[in-house]
Amino acid sequence: MTTGTITFYLKNFYEDMPSMVERLISTAREKKMEEFEQFAARQASLAQKSDPDNASAYTRSNCYGYSREQWDAAVETINGMYSEFEDWFMAFGSPNPDDFTELIDTMAAAEENLGSALGIKSAATLAETDLGANWAGAFSNNLRSNFLAPLSAGITDNQAVLALVLRNALEANQTIYRAAQNDVFNIAQDAIGALGVIGAGDNGKTALAILAAVIPLGEPF
Repeated sequence: MTTGTITFYLKNFYEDMPSMVERLISTAREKKMEEFEQFAARQASLAQKSDPDNASAYTRSNCYGYSREQWDAAVETINGMYSEFEDWFMAFGSPNPDDFTELIDTMAAAEENLGSALGIKSAATLAETDLGANWAGAFSNNLRSNFLAPLSAGITDNQAVLALVLRNALEANQTIYRAAQNDVFNIAQDAIGALGVIGAGDNGKTALAILAAVIPLGEPF
């Protein structure tokens, strides 16, 4: 996946994800309501056949045999379902992958400033070279041999390697979080699409299979 594609999805995640989750919840509730109504209608049909004398009690106008209180309670339950989707999807917005960029740049600068291990002259190396060219004598030799040389060859190189490792880790985490946001954005899109074709012939069976791997629809009433 190219950086441009990742940037596009990140923009969509933070700007469009809330409205997409709202669409997902709304669509899931509509499908659940349809499921409930179909279930109630089937139950009413069976009741009408088994109790023809009271067939009028099992009609749509009578909530398919449910009392108004029972019907309203079922609808209220449906309206309260799937609210956890918003928290689940939006949790992938934290941390923001762009927040890693400043730290990555800082580690890169540390590598440059410290790292003879990366083929760049460190401050200690430059000082050692400068002293060798401009100051001679016992004190100069002692300073270069016993302080600057060990510092350049050991400590700063190790610090440069540490900065490199940290930068690589930060870049890896940034890539992981960007990929996760891309995936969860696509999951939400796929879930909405799958919900849209539920009940549409053979495609409905496929949609149910897809949806089962994405979000729980719950048990029918």
